[in-house]
Amino acid sequence: MRHRFVIALCLIVVLAVSAFATVTQSNPVLEKAFTVRGEPMPVWIILTAPQPNPPVDSYYFSLLPKASQLRRHLNNSRPDATDRPIDPMLVSRIASTGATIRQTSRYLHAISVNATRKQVASLAQLDFVVGIEPVAKSKLLTEKSFSVKQKSILPSTIHHSPSTVASIDELDSLDYGPSIYQLEQINVLPLHQQGYTGRGVIGGILDSGFRWYHSCFDSMTILAQHDYVFNDNETANQLSDTAIAWDHGTATLSCIVGASSGNMFGAAYNATMILGKTEDVRSETAIEEDDYVAGLEWCDSLGAKGVSTSLGYIDWYTWQDMNGHTALCTQGILEAARHGMLVITAAGNENGNDWNHIISPADADSCLSVGAVDSTNTIAYFSSRGPTYDGRIKPDVCARGWATYCAWSVDDNSYWRLYGTSLATPLVAGSCFLLWEKHPYWTAMMMRRAMRETASQHATPDTIRGWGIINTAAADTYSFGGNHAPVGSLSSISACCGGAIQVALSYTDPDNDTLLYDFWYKYPSGPLWHYGFPNYIYDGGIVDLPLQFDSLGHEPVELYCNITDYIHIVRDSTFIDYTSVKNPDTNPLPTAFTVSASPNPFNSTTMVNFSIPTPSPVDLTVFDASGREITHKSLGSLSVGNHRFALTPNEIGTAAGIRFVRLQAGNVSRSVKVVYLK
Repeated sequence: MRHRFVIALCLIVVLAVSAFATVTQSNPVLEKAFTVRGEPMPVWIILTAPQPNPPVDSYYFSLLPKASQLRRHLNNSRPDATDRPIDPMLVSRIASTGATIRQTSRYLHAISVNATRKQVASLAQLDFVVGIEPVAKSKLLTEKSFSVKQKSILPSTIHHSPSTVASIDELDSLDYGPSIYQLEQINVLPLHQQGYTGRGVIGGILDSGFRWYHSCFDSMTILAQHDYVFNDNETANQLSDTAIAWDHGTATLSCIVGASSGNMFGAAYNATMILGKTEDVRSETAIEEDDYVAGLEWCDSLGAKGVSTSLGYIDWYTWQDMNGHTALCTQGILEAARHGMLVITAAGNENGNDWNHIISPADADSCLSVGAVDSTNTIAYFSSRGPTYDGRIKPDVCARGWATYCAWSVDDNSYWRLYGTSLATPLVAGSCFLLWEKHPYWTAMMMRRAMRETASQHATPDTIRGWGIINTAAADTYSFGGNHAPVGSLSSISACCGGAIQVALSYTDPDNDTLLYDFWYKYPSGPLWHYGFPNYIYDGGIVDLPLQFDSLGHEPVELYCNITDYIHIVRDSTFIDYTSVKNPDTNPLPTAFTVSASPNPFNSTTMVNFSIPTPSPVDLTVFDASGREITHKSLGSLSVGNHRFALTPNEIGTAAGIRFVRLQAGNVSRSVKVVYLK
């Protein structure tokens, strides 16, 4: 009996080894990873693609914060399976193999686990698993550094009201300190001088941790922070961290939102930040790309317009993998872009070494990958060159990555200089956040295009500097092809249809661009509130808005609308009628062009009643029974709604008989027969 047990046990072991050999034979990278890293090892478990389920997708989409939903709507990114969390049943079945769950990714529809060879073999047998890949390790993209002695300074005194942009006088008095040179090189100051500082824009950053109470961050607004290393919500150093853990993140963050008079200002020093600590610097190689992808998904879900990442991955990848779609971190960026979020990422510091090329995820087509230059606009010797393996130009743009001035985390008041594409990246990211304050309707790909097409060598991009050193002020005035603002009017408002508010607009665009209508409302003594999601309308029309004024008294409410072709913004407004809002269905806006007359027959005057569904110039013509024109007159340009016109003997002639009254509204006409009794 014992012999049978031993034989059975040996058979199980042989089968497990055989199963693992089958898995690794089809994926030699996985075998190499196990050989180098040992067991257990983090691996990606790639799951079968989920089936579309619009009601479920829309439900999870509705749970996102409004900022995330707004960005998605703006970028025409509709709810889909990537809004759903991974099915808990699949997670449970994977955990039942003994593998330890690390992260789940709705972007990649994958789960990362720590697994042994035997567990990998078991995982490969699951019917919903389509692939297993090693999780790549990351590296912080800093070349070298030296400290700069600075006197201790008082905490920053730059505090701005959240409801207004900075005053011109305040900005004129800013003392940028040594950071002025890196900001001048990318032409940020003209935007600051116009009063733009990144206020109200949500940006994300993924790095090694942050001394967020450094004095240069005194005016920074943190929307959220999360530590993926210790799985808590504190991104500053903790007891288990090494002393230098937050060095890199503090430096990169300061290039975006640092604000310390006489020392430095970041490019978008009033942006609202999401801080993600995804890197563990306690070992020679940092934590893996699954935390990176999880960080991207988190920033997406919180509404970030863009994310700055000074990280790279080449651990298990080859040069052939730098093709824009193989590396899983690169796939994460592609999904982020599909959700309307721009990732600004470092190109790498690999030039001249064994690798010598850009690294993932900088190979992603939809990101802005950033190279490093010095103060004389010369490319840094270490800055990774392109192209991608499939021949695309990379990097995209460049900024100062040589002796870049930044905060130093040794204490709350020190600064230093760093080298690397790590430091060039947040300068570009901050410039994007700055521009988004002025151009809130630009999509991620519009920002990417504006940055590239206005950079220093945009006419002749190459694989060393890409499109060149960014020019923030030039990007601000970049023409996307449309040169004319929308024209029209916000002409009518009423309540109907179960309490909905109907708004009639007649805006068109001279360049035939798609128009976006974005609504806000305001009580006279209150703040401006966003009404809802942007509404896409072609060539004007009627918009139904849910009634949101439950506490509406007799105080008038003004409805504002931003009409934009994504480049120009036209602002219009109208007051909401108290009576129609409180008593819906009393004055609904018409949805069809109708004409009637009453009384009919008549012997003195009849009222011609007509309704028009769109703002139009209206002409009235009266004919007798033989078709002879008696009267023709213009009633002017009328708004959407119900209208009346008194038809008297002066317009119909003196003889009794039948008349035909025709109304022409735009290209549509309607007629009514009336009988005049004398």
